[in-house]
Amino acid sequence: MKDLGKTQNNQGEAESFSKMFLLKSFRRRTVGGNFVGMALCILYFVFFDSITVADNLSGIFYGSAGIFLLQILITGLAVRRWFRDVVAYMDVLNGRMQEAPGIKEIAKRKVINLPYLSALATIWNWLAASLVFPIMIPFLENISGDPRLPYRMFIGILFSGVITTSLIFFNMELFSRELWPKLFPNDKITGVKGAWRMTMGTRMIISLVVTGVLPFLMLSVVVYNKTRLMLAQDPESLLNSQLAVISFLLVGCTIATIIVARMAARSIVVPLSNLERAIRKVEGGDYNVRAPLVSNDELGIVSESFNNMIGVLRDKERMKVMELEMEQGRKIQQDFLPKDIPGVSGWEIDADFHPARQVAGDFYDVFKLPGGGVAFVIADVCDKGVGSALFMALFRSLLRVYTLQLGDDCQDSHDYETHVQSALYAVSHTNDYIASVHGEQGMFATVFLGVLDPAGGKLDYVNAGHEPPILARNNGSREFLNPTGPAAGLREGIEFGHGSVAMEAGDLLFGYTDGVLDARSPKGEAFSRKRILSLVEGAQDSAHGLVLSMDKALFEHMAEEPQFDDITMICLRRKA
Repeated sequence: MKDLGKTQNNQGEAESFSKMFLLKSFRRRTVGGNFVGMALCILYFVFFDSITVADNLSGIFYGSAGIFLLQILITGLAVRRWFRDVVAYMDVLNGRMQEAPGIKEIAKRKVINLPYLSALATIWNWLAASLVFPIMIPFLENISGDPRLPYRMFIGILFSGVITTSLIFFNMELFSRELWPKLFPNDKITGVKGAWRMTMGTRMIISLVVTGVLPFLMLSVVVYNKTRLMLAQDPESLLNSQLAVISFLLVGCTIATIIVARMAARSIVVPLSNLERAIRKVEGGDYNVRAPLVSNDELGIVSESFNNMIGVLRDKERMKVMELEMEQGRKIQQDFLPKDIPGVSGWEIDADFHPARQVAGDFYDVFKLPGGGVAFVIADVCDKGVGSALFMALFRSLLRVYTLQLGDDCQDSHDYETHVQSALYAVSHTNDYIASVHGEQGMFATVFLGVLDPAGGKLDYVNAGHEPPILARNNGSREFLNPTGPAAGLREGIEFGHGSVAMEAGDLLFGYTDGVLDARSPKGEAFSRKRILSLVEGAQDSAHGLVLSMDKALFEHMAEEPQFDDITMICLRRKA
């Protein structure tokens, strides 16, 4: 439901940025910028050029208005074509049409390039006007026939065009930054193929030229024109004119400088403010924050790097929480293993356990049965990880409960036939429960469950698909306690067999999981059954000594190679 709500919110945001809104907003910004340019053009000729006698105002006004209308017409035609792909992508977000191949990347590129192309179109139109307007001079009434007039008009119109282009660039950049998070909320803004990029240095140079260099040039033009006219005009009239020009410079240029500087500053300050707010939230422990990606410059790169860094920190935080949970799971799982192996008179029992991960699927168990018997289990649940560990706990609990359940019937007797039946009962019922209740998970385990008569040395066992334990006799011979049935949990109704052996004084039984057999060296060589047999034969006088020797040999064999499977072993020896 959260994902659905998020999708609907994204669609709602895209809907608010509808086709009508997009076009109206673009036109409003374009018309506003060119209107400022037209006003600058008129004021330039009124205040800064000697052609500006009262009779010339109508021609200047109509000419400038013509430039303004031409700009609007050309821009209106261009914008419809330019925004066609962006509007199409909006329709995709709103569910009105299917996404065409590549439409999203095209829309991204056009949104990023919008300020640059708007600025290029604007300066091109004003440049065209600066060339066309001087040609119209002969058709304008009361305009002086000064041969320098076309050149002066070219300079005046181009000057207005530069100011207008700067205003439109920064205004469209702000508009582009509004569009991006609405249309592409989770996408990177840098690295878009075909997108143009302006560095912070270039942006600052443009701001300096518009707010500092151009006003200085305007003042230079004023000084030049008024100095040239000084000899031809009445001094008092010249001073009044000079005062008007200075007043215009102080007011007009200050306003224009503030507007351009504020737009340029916003293009830098807004991303920095967003980044600062995001950093504050991270300092407060919020790793779900993202810095808005609205700038295709160094600030955009920094914001993307910040978001990537937060993603890494968030993953590390999740891993830290997961590791804590896994460590807690490891401690809980350790509680399923015997804290202390029960002592049995005349017998030595030892075991070892090394999980490949924090939690494991292997386990062993040793517990006394009513009537004096001892049960021991070594098992390997399929797969690895948390799922395997959960089933390990389930298998261990079921085997222990079912073994003890039937063993209660011989609490005060030495009916070891009942103990044999308890082993079969435990494995069979565990198998049926796992297969019937958890069959869809496909989990199973290889199990060796033995029931020992400590006094007589008889060992009855059920081997459900497990690696055959090795029985090393005191006379040097050896036997393998092979499987008496398949792995437990594969399907309901499996009939398991059982086996029996008599252990004499000095005999030793070694059981292990496939993690021992398959432990790999750096060269990829398995530990192998041959090495296991060699160690069993060489350390037959002590169960604890064999476990230590096996453990040492295993890790020397693996060296620096990581352990990829759980290692579990158990050893029983009848004392001589």
